[in-house]
Amino acid sequence: MREPVLDTSRVTVLEVQDRTKGIGGTDSAGILGVSPWSSPLQVYRDKVASSRFDRSSNRMKLGNVLEPFVLQQMEEQMGLKVTHGQTYVRDRKKPFMLGSLDGIAFDPELDMHVLLEAKTTSHEQWDEIPPYYWLQVQHYLGLTGLPRAYLGALFLHGEFPLVFYPVDASEEAWEIIQDADEKFWTDNVLPQRPPEPNASYGDRKALEDLWPSHTPGAVAELGPEWIGRAQRLDELVSVIKEAEDEKAALENLLKMEIGEAEYGRIPTGDGWTYRMQERKEYTVAASTFRVLRRTKPENIAKAMKALKKKG
Repeated sequence: MREPVLDTSRVTVLEVQDRTKGIGGTDSAGILGVSPWSSPLQVYRDKVASSRFDRSSNRMKLGNVLEPFVLQQMEEQMGLKVTHGQTYVRDRKKPFMLGSLDGIAFDPELDMHVLLEAKTTSHEQWDEIPPYYWLQVQHYLGLTGLPRAYLGALFLHGEFPLVFYPVDASEEAWEIIQDADEKFWTDNVLPQRPPEPNASYGDRKALEDLWPSHTPGAVAELGPEWIGRAQRLDELVSVIKEAEDEKAALENLLKMEIGEAEYGRIPTGDGWTYRMQERKEYTVAASTFRVLRRTKPENIAKAMKALKKKG
């Protein structure tokens, strides 16, 4: 186990809060692909372009408001003595690895310092800590060298139960986190080489954030692998169009069969409802956004010719 790092003089609040300066505890779960709120591409976006966007949400703001209460209850109910409030740390050997700790306390029962992490969640009470929170805590344990942490979770339902979960430091997890974070920092962030996106809305939004507009007339030369990918995309568009047409035809037939009835029932007992629904009037604010569409070779050739003339 590493020696505890309680000296925080080498890192500032602004350095930790500026997501472009390094990799924090919540980033590790996204890099390793276990976060429900992030992904490697979204972490990359936060590193190279986070200054342009406000990523705070009401859920995050509520968590910040309730954090002192959770920490206070951990101290009182567990008999701990908080020695450090919010604390910012940096790895001595890998300065891009940062941590924003909720607190550090002395545990008289164990006769040692422990890490404190406070969470609020609307989920049902966990049987065990979700992997994305567990990795975040392991990130902080690795940075500090502390052998144990307590995660206090306030569940925002029912009687608002507050549950304390012990987490022991895992050298294996710390090695995995270090390797993944270092590879991500050196292979993706420093050379500004984005990782491959997934199919999520979050990654689609990250791409829009990274490249919100286009350069008129500019042509990106795609590799030969895109010949097969283009064919597959065209196939998928055709399959989806056929499926949508079949779905629309079946739905129209179903509506005709139901007629003026409210319900349509099949012999198995289940079925559909077909009832009136009011749609309130609203106005969509004007906006600009990029649209991906297939184009023909002559259109690209025309754009390249125009670009050469400008040059």
